[in-house]
Amino acid sequence: MTIKSLILASAFALAGNCAFSQSYPTQSETPVTDDAEVLDPVDEARLAERVVALEQETRTDIAVVTLPSTALYTMGDDIDVYAQGLIEEWNLGDTTGGRSVMLLVFRDDRELRLEVTGDFPVDIETVAPEIVQDTILPAFREDDFGAGISMGIDAVATRILTAEVASTPTNAPAAETGEGGGSNILIWIGGVVAALVGLGVVSSRRAKAKLAATPCAACGKTGLTKENVVTREPTETTEGRGETRLTCPSCGHVAASPYTISKKTPAAKKSSDDKKPKSGGASGEW
Repeated sequence: MTIKSLILASAFALAGNCAFSQSYPTQSETPVTDDAEVLDPVDEARLAERVVALEQETRTDIAVVTLPSTALYTMGDDIDVYAQGLIEEWNLGDTTGGRSVMLLVFRDDRELRLEVTGDFPVDIETVAPEIVQDTILPAFREDDFGAGISMGIDAVATRILTAEVASTPTNAPAAETGEGGGSNILIWIGGVVAALVGLGVVSSRRAKAKLAATPCAACGKTGLTKENVVTREPTETTEGRGETRLTCPSCGHVAASPYTISKKTPAAKKSSDDKKPKSGGASGEW
Protein backbone atom coordinates (compact mmCIF):
# COMPACT_ATOMS: atom_id res chain seq x y z
CA MET A 1 0.00 0.00 0.00
CA THR A 2 1.40 3.38 -0.98
CA ILE A 3 1.85 6.17 1.55
CA LYS A 4 -0.94 8.18 -0.12
CA SER A 5 -3.33 5.23 0.10
CA LEU A 6 -2.38 4.66 3.72
CA ILE A 7 -3.10 8.29 4.59
CA LEU A 8 -6.49 8.19 2.84
CA ALA A 9 -7.41 4.94 4.54
CA SER A 10 -6.47 6.35 7.93
CA ALA A 11 -8.53 9.47 7.28
CA PHE A 12 -11.62 7.45 6.33
CA ALA A 13 -11.17 5.21 9.36
CA LEU A 14 -10.93 8.23 11.63
CA ALA A 15 -14.01 9.74 10.04
CA GLY A 16 -15.89 6.50 10.48
CA ASN A 17 -15.04 6.42 14.19
CA CYS A 18 -16.13 10.03 14.77
CA ALA A 19 -19.64 10.50 16.08
CA PHE A 20 -21.34 12.69 13.52
CA SER A 21 -24.01 13.71 15.99
CA GLN A 22 -25.57 17.04 16.66
CA SER A 23 -23.88 19.38 19.10
CA TYR A 24 -26.15 21.28 21.47
CA PRO A 25 -25.36 24.53 23.29
CA THR A 26 -25.53 24.90 27.05
CA GLN A 27 -28.89 26.28 28.13
CA SER A 28 -28.77 29.74 29.66
CA GLU A 29 -30.11 30.43 33.14
CA THR A 30 -32.73 32.62 31.44
CA PRO A 31 -35.02 31.64 28.54
CA VAL A 32 -32.72 33.57 26.17
CA THR A 33 -29.50 31.87 25.01
CA ASP A 34 -27.74 34.43 22.81
CA ASP A 35 -24.56 32.56 21.85
CA ALA A 36 -24.43 34.42 18.51
CA GLU A 37 -24.41 37.74 20.42
CA VAL A 38 -27.02 39.42 18.21
CA LEU A 39 -28.81 41.10 21.14
CA ASP A 40 -27.52 43.96 23.25
CA PRO A 41 -27.67 43.36 27.03
CA VAL A 42 -30.65 45.65 27.60
CA ASP A 43 -32.74 44.03 24.85
CA GLU A 44 -31.77 40.58 26.08
CA ALA A 45 -32.79 41.38 29.66
CA ARG A 46 -36.14 42.82 28.57
CA LEU A 47 -36.81 39.86 26.32
CA ALA A 48 -35.97 37.39 29.08
CA GLU A 49 -38.34 39.17 31.46
CA ARG A 50 -41.12 39.11 28.87
CA VAL A 51 -40.60 35.40 28.16
CA VAL A 52 -40.60 34.45 31.86
CA ALA A 53 -43.91 36.26 32.31
CA LEU A 54 -45.37 34.45 29.29
CA GLU A 55 -44.20 31.08 30.57
CA GLN A 56 -46.01 31.64 33.84
CA GLU A 57 -49.16 33.03 32.24
CA THR A 58 -49.51 30.31 29.59
CA ARG A 59 -47.80 27.29 31.21
CA THR A 60 -45.52 26.90 28.21
CA ASP A 61 -41.75 26.46 28.06
CA ILE A 62 -40.29 29.13 25.76
CA ALA A 63 -36.71 29.44 24.53
CA VAL A 64 -35.01 31.96 22.28
CA VAL A 65 -31.71 30.60 20.96
CA THR A 66 -29.20 32.32 18.68
CA LEU A 67 -26.20 30.38 17.40
CA PRO A 68 -23.36 31.43 15.08
CA SER A 69 -23.43 28.73 12.39
CA THR A 70 -25.11 25.45 11.52
CA ALA A 71 -21.69 24.00 10.71
CA LEU A 72 -20.82 24.02 14.41
CA TYR A 73 -24.01 22.34 15.60
CA THR A 74 -26.34 20.56 13.16
CA MET A 75 -23.87 18.21 11.46
CA GLY A 76 -25.83 18.53 8.24
CA ASP A 77 -29.30 17.92 9.66
CA ASP A 78 -32.16 20.19 8.65
CA ILE A 79 -32.83 23.05 11.01
CA ASP A 80 -36.28 21.72 12.00
CA VAL A 81 -34.76 18.37 13.00
CA TYR A 82 -32.10 20.18 15.02
CA ALA A 83 -34.71 22.36 16.76
CA GLN A 84 -36.71 19.30 17.77
CA GLY A 85 -33.55 17.65 19.08
CA LEU A 86 -32.62 20.73 21.10
CA ILE A 87 -36.10 20.87 22.65
CA GLU A 88 -35.66 17.26 23.75
CA GLU A 89 -32.09 17.86 24.94
CA TRP A 90 -33.23 20.74 27.16
CA ASN A 91 -36.36 18.86 28.30
CA LEU A 92 -38.61 21.70 27.23
CA GLY A 93 -42.26 20.84 27.77
CA ASP A 94 -41.57 18.13 30.36
CA THR A 95 -43.39 20.05 33.11
CA THR A 96 -45.90 21.84 30.90
CA GLY A 97 -47.78 18.97 29.33
CA GLY A 98 -45.55 18.99 26.25
CA ARG A 99 -46.19 22.67 25.46
CA SER A 100 -43.06 24.44 24.25
CA VAL A 101 -41.96 27.11 21.79
CA MET A 102 -38.44 27.63 20.45
CA LEU A 103 -37.24 30.44 18.22
CA LEU A 104 -33.89 29.26 16.87
CA VAL A 105 -31.66 31.62 14.86
CA PHE A 106 -28.44 30.78 12.99
CA ARG A 107 -26.76 34.13 12.41
CA ASP A 108 -24.14 33.31 9.77
CA ASP A 109 -26.47 31.08 7.76
CA ARG A 110 -29.24 33.71 7.89
CA GLU A 111 -31.69 30.97 8.75
CA LEU A 112 -34.24 30.54 11.54
CA ARG A 113 -36.79 28.08 12.83
CA LEU A 114 -39.93 28.65 14.90
CA GLU A 115 -40.70 25.27 16.45
CA VAL A 116 -43.91 24.66 18.42
CA THR A 117 -44.79 21.48 20.33
CA GLY A 118 -47.93 20.54 22.21
CA ASP A 119 -51.65 21.05 21.79
CA PHE A 120 -52.76 24.55 20.86
CA PRO A 121 -56.19 25.59 19.51
CA VAL A 122 -54.73 26.94 16.27
CA ASP A 123 -53.36 25.50 13.04
CA ILE A 124 -49.63 25.78 13.72
CA GLU A 125 -48.74 24.96 10.12
CA THR A 126 -50.67 28.06 9.04
CA VAL A 127 -49.94 30.50 11.87
CA ALA A 128 -46.21 29.79 12.33
CA PRO A 129 -45.26 30.59 8.68
CA GLU A 130 -47.23 33.84 8.87
CA ILE A 131 -45.39 34.89 12.02
CA VAL A 132 -42.02 34.06 10.47
CA GLN A 133 -42.65 35.69 7.09
CA ASP A 134 -44.71 38.73 8.13
CA THR A 135 -43.24 39.61 11.52
CA ILE A 136 -39.73 38.26 12.07
CA LEU A 137 -38.01 38.20 8.68
CA PRO A 138 -38.71 41.85 7.69
CA ALA A 139 -36.81 43.06 10.76
CA PHE A 140 -34.03 40.50 10.28
CA ARG A 141 -33.50 41.74 6.72
CA GLU A 142 -32.74 45.13 8.27
CA ASP A 143 -30.30 43.40 10.65
CA ASP A 144 -32.55 44.38 13.57
CA PHE A 145 -32.47 41.09 15.43
CA GLY A 146 -33.73 42.58 18.67
CA ALA A 147 -36.91 43.93 17.07
CA GLY A 148 -37.51 40.81 14.98
CA ILE A 149 -37.19 38.44 17.92
CA SER A 150 -39.22 40.65 20.26
CA MET A 151 -42.06 41.13 17.76
CA GLY A 152 -41.93 37.44 16.92
CA ILE A 153 -42.41 36.46 20.56
CA ASP A 154 -45.26 38.97 20.87
CA ALA A 155 -46.91 37.43 17.81
CA VAL A 156 -46.46 33.93 19.22
CA ALA A 157 -48.04 35.12 22.47
CA THR A 158 -51.16 36.60 20.87
CA ARG A 159 -51.65 34.14 18.01
CA ILE A 160 -50.63 30.85 19.64
CA LEU A 161 -50.11 30.92 23.40
CA THR A 162 -53.18 32.98 24.33
CA ALA A 163 -55.30 31.95 21.38
CA GLU A 164 -57.69 30.20 23.77
CA VAL A 165 -59.50 33.54 24.26
CA ALA A 166 -60.61 33.32 20.65
CA SER A 167 -62.73 30.26 21.27
CA THR A 168 -66.50 30.81 21.29
CA PRO A 169 -67.96 31.01 24.85
CA THR A 170 -70.22 28.08 25.72
CA ASN A 171 -73.07 30.46 26.51
CA ALA A 172 -72.73 32.43 23.29
CA PRO A 173 -76.01 33.14 21.50
CA ALA A 174 -76.93 30.89 18.60
CA ALA A 175 -75.92 32.07 15.16
CA GLU A 176 -78.56 34.06 13.32
CA THR A 177 -79.97 32.38 10.27
CA GLY A 178 -81.17 35.53 8.54
CA GLU A 179 -79.18 37.60 6.09
CA GLY A 180 -76.05 39.02 7.69
CA GLY A 181 -76.40 36.77 10.76
CA GLY A 182 -73.03 35.10 10.27
CA SER A 183 -71.18 38.38 9.96
CA ASN A 184 -72.89 39.71 13.10
CA ILE A 185 -71.66 36.73 15.09
CA LEU A 186 -68.12 37.21 13.78
CA ILE A 187 -68.21 40.89 14.71
CA TRP A 188 -69.44 40.01 18.20
CA ILE A 189 -66.72 37.41 18.72
CA GLY A 190 -64.08 39.78 17.36
CA GLY A 191 -65.18 42.44 19.83
CA VAL A 192 -64.89 40.02 22.75
CA VAL A 193 -61.42 38.90 21.65
CA ALA A 194 -60.22 42.48 21.19
CA ALA A 195 -61.53 43.45 24.62
CA LEU A 196 -59.84 40.52 26.35
CA VAL A 197 -56.52 41.10 24.59
CA GLY A 198 -56.69 44.79 25.43
CA LEU A 199 -57.32 44.05 29.09
CA GLY A 200 -54.35 41.68 29.16
CA VAL A 201 -52.02 44.26 27.61
CA VAL A 202 -53.19 47.01 29.97
CA SER A 203 -52.84 44.73 32.99
CA SER A 204 -49.32 43.72 31.98
CA ARG A 205 -48.25 47.33 31.46
CA ARG A 206 -49.72 48.40 34.79
CA ALA A 207 -47.89 45.61 36.59
CA LYS A 208 -44.56 46.59 35.00
CA ALA A 209 -45.14 50.26 35.77
CA LYS A 210 -46.03 49.45 39.37
CA LEU A 211 -42.86 47.42 39.80
CA ALA A 212 -40.69 50.14 38.26
CA ALA A 213 -42.21 52.72 40.62
CA THR A 214 -41.87 50.60 43.76
CA PRO A 215 -39.12 51.93 46.06
CA CYS A 216 -36.37 49.68 47.33
CA ALA A 217 -36.88 48.66 50.96
CA ALA A 218 -33.18 49.28 51.65
CA CYS A 219 -32.30 52.51 49.83
CA GLY A 220 -35.66 53.89 48.73
CA LYS A 221 -34.72 54.19 45.05
CA THR A 222 -36.96 52.90 42.27
CA GLY A 223 -36.30 50.75 39.21
CA LEU A 224 -36.59 47.27 40.74
CA THR A 225 -36.19 44.23 38.49
CA LYS A 226 -38.01 40.93 38.97
CA GLU A 227 -36.68 37.43 38.36
CA ASN A 228 -38.15 33.99 39.02
CA VAL A 229 -35.55 31.43 40.09
CA VAL A 230 -36.18 27.70 40.52
CA THR A 231 -34.41 26.53 43.68
CA ARG A 232 -35.64 22.95 43.55
CA GLU A 233 -36.97 21.14 40.52
CA PRO A 234 -40.29 19.30 40.96
CA THR A 235 -40.54 15.55 40.56
CA GLU A 236 -43.48 13.18 40.20
CA THR A 237 -43.50 12.68 43.99
CA THR A 238 -42.38 16.04 45.41
CA GLU A 239 -43.25 19.65 44.72
CA GLY A 240 -40.61 22.05 43.52
CA ARG A 241 -39.64 25.37 45.02
CA GLY A 242 -38.84 28.72 43.53
CA GLU A 243 -38.28 32.34 44.48
CA THR A 244 -39.50 35.59 42.98
CA ARG A 245 -36.60 37.97 43.52
CA LEU A 246 -36.90 41.74 43.40
CA THR A 247 -33.47 43.27 42.91
CA CYS A 248 -32.51 46.91 43.35
CA PRO A 249 -29.98 47.95 40.67
CA SER A 250 -28.85 50.86 42.85
CA CYS A 251 -27.83 49.13 46.08
CA GLY A 252 -28.07 45.46 45.13
CA HIS A 253 -30.67 44.63 47.79
CA VAL A 254 -32.67 41.48 46.99
CA ALA A 255 -36.12 40.69 48.39
CA ALA A 256 -37.16 37.08 47.80
CA SER A 257 -40.65 35.59 47.96
CA PRO A 258 -40.95 31.79 47.79
CA TYR A 259 -43.47 29.95 45.63
CA THR A 260 -44.38 26.33 45.04
CA ILE A 261 -44.08 24.46 41.75
CA SER A 262 -46.59 21.68 41.16
CA LYS A 263 -45.44 18.09 40.98
CA LYS A 264 -44.64 16.70 37.57
CA THR A 265 -47.53 14.88 35.99
CA PRO A 266 -46.71 11.15 35.78
CA ALA A 267 -46.08 10.15 32.21
CA ALA A 268 -49.02 8.14 30.93
CA LYS A 269 -48.40 4.97 29.00
CA LYS A 270 -48.61 5.76 25.34
CA SER A 271 -48.47 3.88 22.12
CA SER A 272 -45.36 4.18 19.99
CA ASP A 273 -47.13 6.74 17.81
CA ASP A 274 -48.02 8.98 20.76
CA LYS A 275 -44.72 9.13 22.63
CA LYS A 276 -43.91 12.63 21.42
CA PRO A 277 -46.17 15.69 21.60
CA LYS A 278 -47.40 17.27 18.41
CA SER A 279 -44.68 19.29 16.75
CA GLY A 280 -44.76 21.82 13.94
CA GLY A 281 -43.56 25.22 12.93
CA ALA A 282 -41.90 27.16 10.16
CA SER A 283 -38.42 27.94 8.88
CA GLY A 284 -37.20 31.06 7.11
CA GLU A 285 -34.19 32.68 5.48
CA TRP A 286 -33.31 36.34 5.12
